[in-house]
Amino acid sequence: MGKVKSAIITALIVTAVVVLSLFATISCPLGEVERYNSFISAINMGGDITGEAYAMLYPEGVISDGDYKLLSEDDKGDYTQHGGLYVETDKHGDEFKESVKSDADILNARFGEKGYSKYSVSVVDDYAIKVTVPTNFNYAEFTGRDESSAQNKKTLIGNTVNYLTLSGERD
Repeated sequence: MGKVKSAIITALIVTAVVVLSLFATISCPLGEVERYNSFISAINMGGDITGEAYAMLYPEGVISDGDYKLLSEDDKGDYTQHGGLYVETDKHGDEFKESVKSDADILNARFGEKGYSKYSVSVVDDYAIKVTVPTNFNYAEFTGRDESSAQNKKTLIGNTVNYLTLSGERD
């Protein structure tokens, strides 16, 4: 009787290990809308693998090259080119550059207070601010197998950047 019990217990343990291994490694669709993602595919990958999301912030009176091309010829005369940006002629100068730099420092402090492990706030062409945060997708989102989750995470990233750049107040 001891050998039979051992064989049954061994068979149950082997079956449990095989089933858990399948749950851990294999992802599959459950229907047209839902999907089962394995334990492994739910591991978040860093921004160095999945990339980063960024937002360009233009102060009032500063526009990108693409926006400049959309202006009428009369309105184009109000702007001065500075690198890849166009700045209203009356705002072009060192005082406005310092104001943008000060705003970037404030945003950098706001992101720092939130404790993000990796982010970047930098001044681009002296007049615009670029805010970069990691996407932190998991494997299923990164490979496109879980689009709804990836879209939710992109929305969350956008909301975070908007919140910290517009108000930055803590709860």
